[in-house]
Amino acid sequence: MLSYLRQPHLREAWLVYAVLIGLLALNLILVHLPIGILRPLLLLAVAAVQAGITLWLSMEVKRQPPLVRLYAFLGFFFVLTMFALTLNDYLGRAASAMP
Repeated sequence: MLSYLRQPHLREAWLVYAVLIGLLALNLILVHLPIGILRPLLLLAVAAVQAGITLWLSMEVKRQPPLVRLYAFLGFFFVLTMFALTLNDYLGRAASAMP
């Protein structure tokens, strides 16, 4: 009946989908928990795991040659660097604007 689920690439796709939905549910739970200053750090960690799963499994980087893996990692690292610089600028301006 569901013979198409027995194919390895479809099984892996459904597993990745289930894990990403589970991490989304974890994000929603973390948003509503009173955990104070740890909340943004935990949310960023979950988001990084989601991005890593998407990069490694959904974009099939693990099946690519080493040079493609290197460029995928460098692109991901570049985006993380841009987010870090933006966060640094945002937090720096917010701290200097406070009386």
